[in-house]
Amino acid sequence: MKKPISKWNILYVLLALAVLFSLFASPRIVIGVMNASKGKIITVSGNAE
Repeated sequence: MKKPISKWNILYVLLALAVLFSLFASPRIVIGVMNASKGKIITVSGNAE
């Protein structure tokens, strides 16, 4: 008999996908942004309302 898919199994799969994304995709995105902004001065305004 086949075991029904529970909401916990779906949650674990989503968690695993999020971990894999953070390990592989995020560093490439960060490196791309850092290379694009190399030699530039980036300021962030502190008066967010």
